[in-house]
Amino acid sequence: MAKTLNYKHMKNLEIENIKNKNIVEYKQMFKNYYKQLVYFSYRYVRDVQIAEDIIQDVFVNVWNKKDMLDFNLNFKSYLFSAVRNHSLMHINKTNRVELVDLQFVVEKSDNNPDVMVERDELEKGLMKIISELPTKRREVFSLSRFDKLTYAEIATILNISIKTVETQMSRALKQIRKKLPSLYK
Repeated sequence: MAKTLNYKHMKNLEIENIKNKNIVEYKQMFKNYYKQLVYFSYRYVRDVQIAEDIIQDVFVNVWNKKDMLDFNLNFKSYLFSAVRNHSLMHINKTNRVELVDLQFVVEKSDNNPDVMVERDELEKGLMKIISELPTKRREVFSLSRFDKLTYAEIATILNISIKTVETQMSRALKQIRKKLPSLYK
């Protein structure tokens, strides 16, 4: 029982130190959690520099929003959730940029017959890869990428959780990325 009280006191102390603008303790918390959080973010973004940037952003946000922190909050869980959310937002943003870049290339090359044939072959290959996805995964992917629905909208339509949508999209993209190089052979 004493360990639970000590742990609860410790997590309240972390939040209290932040709220009281105790910069020395805040820096120590940063050092204590930094490596764990970088590793955790890296599992999502696969780039150490980006993971480090995400951790710094999260800690800056925590400091800037320190007055809104809840004393009942498990600070470590809060940090990991914030890092996961920032990592997923980065992935989503990166995927959008790649899509926009690809659309720009396609628009610029629309008049070149060789490029048009190559693009058609690539599109057919990509559609074949998508058609080979498991049914539910393909459905989630299609609603997201082709119908431009949000994860929440997809979850409502398919009567599944948003987390399931995220998982299915992640797996679909991983499967597509794995098979995509075979289209260039």
